[in-house]
Amino acid sequence: MGKHLKTVGGYLAVVVAFLGLLYGGGALYDRYGGTAGVARELVEAAEQGDLEAQNKLGLIYVQGKGVVRDYEKAVKWFRRAAESDYAPAQMNLGQMYLLGTGVAQSDALAVDWNRRAAEQGNAGGQYNLGVAYARGKGVPQDWVQAHAWFSISATNGKKGKGFTRYEVERKMTARQIAKAQEMAREWKRKHPK
Repeated sequence: MGKHLKTVGGYLAVVVAFLGLLYGGGALYDRYGGTAGVARELVEAAEQGDLEAQNKLGLIYVQGKGVVRDYEKAVKWFRRAAESDYAPAQMNLGQMYLLGTGVAQSDALAVDWNRRAAEQGNAGGQYNLGVAYARGKGVPQDWVQAHAWFSISATNGKKGKGFTRYEVERKMTARQIAKAQEMAREWKRKHPK
């Protein structure tokens, strides 16, 4: 990292600081070279194994902020962090597979990566898994599973934009809803925060 950043106290602090710069702008943002400077600093941290930097770099390549938009490079960085069990990157990699962006489209791999994120408590991965079950993409359609994952993600703060558990409930019997609620409660018991 640049000399001016070595005193920050580690790459995680640097990544957080740079994300603030990236989205905050201002004099410090300009001092470090704008979005291109932020991207350069993130590359250095990512190459040294910082999982959050790898994930954020993937997002920067998806957005094309400070770099030329490059979905394949985004996938590369998401995959590096995802394979080290970093849940946000697992969810992001799952979305890349779902959309076929930078990789061959694969519902099965989208579900696999979102499930890995979901099992670690990532609300986005949990919601995405609920959507997969609701639509029957990558898994057999299953309203009970969809409802359970929507409930789990909601307790972790994820607000649904597409499907919601209430929409799914309209397609379910009272017995199925009760089963989904029990599945969600059981999952939460086994995965306390």
